Amino acid sequence: HKSVIDYTLKICEILEIDSKNSLLNQTPFYFSASVRDIFSSVKAGATLHIVPNHVFAFPNEIFSYMEKEKITTISWIPSVLTHLCKGNALDKYRLDSLKTVAWVGEIMPTKTLNIWRNHLKEAKFINLYGPTEIAGTCTYYIINRPFKDDELLPIGKACKNTEL
Repeated sequence: HKSVIDYTLKICEILEIDSKNSLLNQTPFYFSASVRDIFSSVKAGATLHIVPNHVFAFPNEIFSYMEKEKITTISWIPSVLTHLCKGNALDKYRLDSLKTVAWVGEIMPTKTLNIWRNHLKEAKFINLYGPTEIAGTCTYYIINRPFKDDELLPIGKACKNTEL
């Protein structure tokens, strides 16, 4: 219980989630990472959009939804972000409301990150890291410089109440 509360407070601070945010959930509820979207939305009074998983197989559908609903924050696994930026679907949509893109659970291919950054010049990109056993994230790195397609991203600095 204390870990979930601590995690929720940390993630709201790191992702700057408040009542003006609109999050789009991608993580199934049976997976511990769903805590990030659910609890941060409740804590901050943000809007949480729950879209069926099969929708994520179709980039045009998910981008259209994001554009229409003015989604401000996503925190997904890199394999979903990689899948969605294949082809030219990302080129067709203006995701101007999307201000924060975070990921956790897998290594983010820098090539994928660069594609997203080229489309969302004003968005903040955040690498989250942490094992399930601690109920979430223990480090984070806010992308603050260009990375070459073959560079690895740092896992960042420790969150509050965390020792590394």
